[in-house]
Amino acid sequence: MNELYCLLSCSCFILPQNAIFSKKIKKLAMKYIWILGCFLGQSIYAQAQELLVQSIGDYSIQLQEKSCQWQLINHQKESLLQDENIVKMYFVAPNLLYVQNGFMPKYYFLLEQKWQPLDYEKVELIDNKYLLVNSAKKQGLISTQGEGLLPLQYNAILPLQKYFLIKKATDWFLWDSDTRKIVFSFPNAPWFLDIFEKGSMANFLYFATGETQFARLNLSNLSVERIELSFVQYMTQGLWANRAKNNDNIQLKSIDAAHWIIEKNGKFGIVDENRTLIFDTQYNNILMDENYPNLLHIQEGGNWGVYSIVKKAWLIPIDNKQQVPFFVLNENTIAKKEKNNFLIISSAQEKLSLKADVYKVLNAKYLAFSLGNFWGIYDLDAQEIIIPAQYKSIALLQNDLFKVMNAENTSFIVNLSNKKIACWK
Repeated sequence: MNELYCLLSCSCFILPQNAIFSKKIKKLAMKYIWILGCFLGQSIYAQAQELLVQSIGDYSIQLQEKSCQWQLINHQKESLLQDENIVKMYFVAPNLLYVQNGFMPKYYFLLEQKWQPLDYEKVELIDNKYLLVNSAKKQGLISTQGEGLLPLQYNAILPLQKYFLIKKATDWFLWDSDTRKIVFSFPNAPWFLDIFEKGSMANFLYFATGETQFARLNLSNLSVERIELSFVQYMTQGLWANRAKNNDNIQLKSIDAAHWIIEKNGKFGIVDENRTLIFDTQYNNILMDENYPNLLHIQEGGNWGVYSIVKKAWLIPIDNKQQVPFFVLNENTIAKKEKNNFLIISSAQEKLSLKADVYKVLNAKYLAFSLGNFWGIYDLDAQEIIIPAQYKSIALLQNDLFKVMNAENTSFIVNLSNKKIACWK
């Protein structure tokens, strides 16, 4: 502020130095320059106490450094939403706001220039386009623009590409989000093949049309194809799989819409929708990765490898020294643990040895790791440590910001350069 005052004060020398400007006039000019300097200095100081987190249209989210409070303000700097218990706030869309108050997340819609809360027992965001709402064991669907799509009267609503599979009482239907109409009705309480495991990646819906008659619905063109019984026996789980020829105990688990893990008499393989065996039932175990289901952990004897069903290739061939599954950090980065080192591997080549006791994947880019009782951040893309292990706890916020707690139990926010930019209560 003193530097600003000096800068403004020096501007008095720009005034013409002649008899027209008397000492009185110069003194008056200096007074107003000093007042202006104080005003601007206070304004700049006030702005320095606030971290602008996000801004859309006429509204902004700010985190006040002094009070550690989140607030929603308009273009007139008026506070519209503020609560000391708010721990996170961000815009999902220009008219949709997410607020986490303690452990209770809530969504707000901008309706008639007012932010109105969505009062449901549970709200789930789907593909940043839809809100699945739940109340009294019923479900409904709302667009992120605030438009009601499906009323709150369904027992189940499941996303499937551009469709939603919906259940009302005992009846199942397929609803098209483009035309906003029901485009297919399933007869007689249909039975679906692995529908809950395939999720939004399913290309086909299998259903029963009778005790031994089956069909499948192609989601790409909504055509229906009858399926022979032997195919259903081979490609399904449980009751129908146990009816397979020669009474082998066959179980299947879907990887995606076109691939299954097949278990036959305690051995595992992989089969596609054309009933072609990618791997015969020869392995001791095949596990889908928890975060990347298209990556498979395959065990032969006591050793493990990693196979990509998308690339149709081994990312890490079965290693006779690897007695536990590998760690998948993202689709291109695999790790294995040796004593207290995590060896970061890419295409079976050791790229870097990261000393760590424990690691936690935050997203596809950042990995939190611990040494002793302290945590840091590793950048999986750059393959380097960006925040050393010096904090008692660390968590990822939005916009590449991290909430950390130091050894003195003081919490604050740091950026990718490990520079403190705001406090945290």
